[in-house]
Amino acid sequence: MISFGICKSIQKMSKCVEIKAFSINLVQKKLKMRDCIYTGFLLK
Repeated sequence: MISFGICKSIQKMSKCVEIKAFSINLVQKKLKMRDCIYTGFLLK
């Protein structure tokens, strides 16, 4: 599962990418991702 998004800050980008790639559920619920802005572009 891979998901793409845009983070507000470069420092948090790698962390956001790891979490988004980890679980689509986390992306849908936006858990622990308050620092990320999502494009809504998801791949299953």
